[in-house]
Amino acid sequence: MLRDGPGELNDEVKDAVGELTNMISGDSRRRLQEIGYTFQGAIPSVVSGPGHEVKHVTSGPILSIPFGTPSGNFTVEVCFK
Repeated sequence: MLRDGPGELNDEVKDAVGELTNMISGDSRRRLQEIGYTFQGAIPSVVSGPGHEVKHVTSGPILSIPFGTPSGNFTVEVCFK
C-alpha cells in the first residue's frame, strides 16, 4: 500500500491502518445487516506508543483481541452499546 517495506510507524501508516479498519468495519456491518443485525459504527481510532490510555465513549461491553506477529504485537478493541 505504501510502496515501501516495513519501516517506522509514522502518521501515514496509522492513517492507512485507520482506513483499512474503517473499510473492514463497514463491510462487516453491511454483511451483518443482511442477516438481520444492525449496528451503527463510529470512526475507528488508531492509538500507538507507550503510556497511552484508551477512553471509550460508551459504558457497554468491550471486546479486546490481542494479536502477535513477527513485526510486533497489537490489540484490537471493539465497544458495544
